[in-house]
Formats: sequence, C-alpha cells, structure tokens
Amino acid sequence: MNEKFKLLALEAKMGTADFDAGSYYVATPDRMQKLCELIVRECALVVHKKTGPKSAWDVLQHFGVDE
Repeated sequence: MNEKFKLLALEAKMGTADFDAGSYYVATPDRMQKLCELIVRECALVVHKKTGPKSAWDVLQHFGVDE
C-alpha cells in the first residue's frame, strides 16, 4: 500500500487487526467516510496545484466534500 494511504488511514483513526495473513485496517462506517473524505481532499490539492482552485472545487463538489 502506498505510504500516503497509510498516513491517511492513521489520520482517519482507523484501527488495525492482525490476522495470520497480515495486518488489516478496521473501519467503522464513519471512519471509512473520513478516510474517503481525506483521499478526495488530497486529490483536490493535487488538482489545485496543477490546474487551479476552480478545478479543485469541482472535485470537492463532485464527491460532496465541503471545502
């Protein structure tokens, strides 16, 4: 998994569980929603840097994430 995803999962306060095959993230619906919101915000930040604030706002609106 990309290191950035791991950092976002920690920021969303997702827990981990260890199973025989390795560690898995454990998420409640609200923690999963938070993770998705953080990913969308991260994408909007990249878009903002490359194309400007209008495009970033479009990304946030498309996914229903408040600025």
